[in-house]
Amino acid sequence: MYTFPMEKDTDIELLRAKLRKLREKKDAIILEKGMAAEDNNDLRENSLYDYLVQQEDMYSSMIVGVLKEIKRLSEKGKK
Repeated sequence: MYTFPMEKDTDIELLRAKLRKLREKKDAIILEKGMAAEDNNDLRENSLYDYLVQQEDMYSSMIVGVLKEIKRLSEKGKK
């Protein structure tokens, strides 16, 4: 199935919406991570905390990727 290429502004708006969702998810993970840390003072024994740290890192990387793509598309229109 052929899809028509989207306009640059539409692409950027979609990326901004994705960015908002990623940031919301990361904020929720940070809150949950804080609660996990509070529940168990010895974080070396807290596998939930470790999992949430990994999730936070993953979402941070995804956010950086989206920001780079927004920047690339923005600069593409200036040339």
